[in-house]
Amino acid sequence: MGEPTGDAADVGRAWSRRLAGSCTFLGLVLILAPIYQVWERHEEAGGPLRLADLGAATRTALALGALALALGAGYLTAGYALAARRRWGMRLAVALAAVAVPVGVHAVVALGYRVVGTLAAAHGAWLLLVLSRGRVREALREPRQAAGDPVAGEDAGDGTSPGWFRDNLEGIVVAVALAIIIRHFAMEAFVIPTGSMAPTLSGEHLEAECPHCEFRFHVGYDADRGGFGRDGRGTLHSQFLCTNCNRLFDVSYTLRSLQGGHKILVNKFIYHLEEPRRWDVVVFKYPEDTRRNFIKRLVGLPGETLSIRNGDIYIRDGTGYGIARKPAEVQRATWLAVFDAARVRDPELVRQSWEPPPGRWTVEGNRLRAAPGDGATTLRLHRPLKDAYGYNLLGAPSGNGVHTVADLRVGALLTPAGEQGAIRLAIEEEIGDRTGEARFPHRHEARLRVGPGDPPTALLRDGVAVVQDEGLRLEPGRARRVELSNADNRLSLAVDGREALWLEYEDESDRDVSYHTRRSAVELTFNWVGGLVEDLRVERDIHYTLDSFRDDRWEVPADSYLVLGDNSPHSQDSRRWGTFRRENLVGRAFLVFWPAIPFYDWQVQRIR
Repeated sequence: MGEPTGDAADVGRAWSRRLAGSCTFLGLVLILAPIYQVWERHEEAGGPLRLADLGAATRTALALGALALALGAGYLTAGYALAARRRWGMRLAVALAAVAVPVGVHAVVALGYRVVGTLAAAHGAWLLLVLSRGRVREALREPRQAAGDPVAGEDAGDGTSPGWFRDNLEGIVVAVALAIIIRHFAMEAFVIPTGSMAPTLSGEHLEAECPHCEFRFHVGYDADRGGFGRDGRGTLHSQFLCTNCNRLFDVSYTLRSLQGGHKILVNKFIYHLEEPRRWDVVVFKYPEDTRRNFIKRLVGLPGETLSIRNGDIYIRDGTGYGIARKPAEVQRATWLAVFDAARVRDPELVRQSWEPPPGRWTVEGNRLRAAPGDGATTLRLHRPLKDAYGYNLLGAPSGNGVHTVADLRVGALLTPAGEQGAIRLAIEEEIGDRTGEARFPHRHEARLRVGPGDPPTALLRDGVAVVQDEGLRLEPGRARRVELSNADNRLSLAVDGREALWLEYEDESDRDVSYHTRRSAVELTFNWVGGLVEDLRVERDIHYTLDSFRDDRWEVPADSYLVLGDNSPHSQDSRRWGTFRRENLVGRAFLVFWPAIPFYDWQVQRIR
């Protein structure tokens, strides 16, 4: 793009015209954004255009419209000031361009204005670049020519200024080119339509709050099972299951209650620099209809043979099948709440869930306190530990909460009371075959020493200490966060968020797909010492299912990938239609803006 040349007056006028036109163009783009959104939603919905039918999307569009009008008016004002070479006009233009960039990105990511929003952000960035040039700033600071100056009120006819149309055409072309390049090669925004990746990513959903424990979670809206109809009127009634307190509650909701799916950013360039990795959340073109984009978690790489066994992923190697363990950051992101005492307001619910033995235990709100005493006293969660998803509506087809899960994490903030003893966290599991004749009970345990006594802090499996640390112990009166997890055949003890001890092991489910977890439980035991238990929490891992699928293993061809949804009971994925080729891979999902509206419900999170 050519830079105007000539004396200060010519340069000032040329840049003033260019910036005035750019400001006006960007303002019009932002003003048109809400109109474009309403039209786009109307095209998707069909039927007569009624603003009331557009619900939250219309309110969002109108809110952005007010902001766009304000920005547009500001740009027009800045443009006139720049044309008159007023210094404050440049400062106003810089401020408004700086606002236009995040507003444009927000319009793309959160609201789906892919064309208009990208164009606004790209043009705002170009305008900032232009305004940052020292030559422009100096030219605009030059005093205006006297009224009798022969060049003051006319374009230089000697070729020093390219003219208003060419000036602004170049800026618009640059912005359009940047928008196309960014969207096609670098990144693109997508909206999640369904709940196959829930609760990692939600489709169109409701915000539910359990009246018993105040636990908030998303519940997917399934139009196929009865919706509002074309006119969007009426009230629906449904019964939800709270996965935190395991109680049912009734909810009535209308079309206005619905929230849109997560809005995500996808890095489309990353796989030109590196190979896809197992457990990446990827966007790809559906192999049976490449016009549709799907999003799933990548689990199978080219040339591998996979199997799903007891809820986990296994990869065949030279000697058999080995379990595929998730990286630590992925594992942290895929824990799902089973019981969270911090969300509970009713002490009776804590008492019913854990049934503390009488005598030494008292319930204080959502906390539990054990008095020191002889021997051991144990808390045990009295609830089936299943693969239930609060996101899935009750009565939905097969597979919601029917499989027992043993990949669990139990943790609490513990404050020991007593000079010597131990605190134990345990995860029990019984593996068996389909007939029930073969049963293999296992107990995964963390023993934490309190004070200077013996035995040392250790991880135990079936009563045998397999890893220990002589120096690690809990101190009386000092609160520490302790967590025991058993996931993907990996046992881990973390203290204050840092892994202290760990063990990788094999069990019966590694050898035969017919073995599965028949029973599981979690326990917390105080041995001799007493203490305070706060923020008691139990979580479970993703449990991949094989219900209604004939195959239990898949071979991934070269240059192809296999993917599964995190919401395994309700995900249409590679279990049903197989693998997809590398050429269908769009990119890696890396960021959620949902919904990125300040003062409304701001949420930004990285996708793992």
